[in-house]
Amino acid sequence: MWKNKLVVLVSFAVLCPLLILEAAWCGPVTLYENIKGEFMLETWTAGDIRAVRLPQAEGEALMARITNSAHMAVAGFGETANATLRAGDDTKSAAFALLGPAKPLPEWRRCKLAFGYASARPGDSTVLLMNMCNTCQDNKEYAASFFVGFSPSVLPKEYRQHIKRFAPTKGVHAGLATQSGLRLGLTREEVEGVLGKPLWKEKDTYHYQATRYIQLSSEFLISRWQWPKDVEAKLGGDDHRITVWFVGGRVSAFEVLKFYDL
Repeated sequence: MWKNKLVVLVSFAVLCPLLILEAAWCGPVTLYENIKGEFMLETWTAGDIRAVRLPQAEGEALMARITNSAHMAVAGFGETANATLRAGDDTKSAAFALLGPAKPLPEWRRCKLAFGYASARPGDSTVLLMNMCNTCQDNKEYAASFFVGFSPSVLPKEYRQHIKRFAPTKGVHAGLATQSGLRLGLTREEVEGVLGKPLWKEKDTYHYQATRYIQLSSEFLISRWQWPKDVEAKLGGDDHRITVWFVGGRVSAFEVLKFYDL
């Protein structure tokens, strides 16, 4: 789990983003609940990780806000726009049943697998990028994240060149939103009304990230990772990330990500 968390922190390292929460340094920030139940605000800066322990009540409230399950549930999928997919917990089969099959996008990074969809509704340029769980550490049949963008222009640059490989579907459209209310077109103030203040932000991007320990049941370990049937419940990691991008002061794209690790 520590290794995975470090990889996540390193991957988001940028040069001095503006930190909303008061701190004496700058860099990507994650909220972390350790095995003792203490809440730490961890910041990556200059090749180092610094941690500040939060008051218990403040940490609990912040963790509950970021890990709200409604943030990970994206609603409005399907031709009738009444289906929901949950990042981290729903499978590729469930997505394919709603959106139709898609071919894996070209991927140069080891352990990565992603599928793309483009709205087939007239006048709608919405795109969906579905990243599967890390194929080296988790079950690749589960969708780790959903990226929703108002057009191909806001896709991560490594995927823009492959837009022709995105499967057309009427199951993706501009009305997709998390159950908590995050959607395209919101203002910064409206986003903060849904998610609260970001842990850290760049000029046009808000970041929310939290990791906590949870009890993974034997049923979960067997069904998710095909562990032996006599396995006992284990303590594992539950990682959440929400990223929101803005163009002209309104949400142009958002991504919700959740994965489990040991």
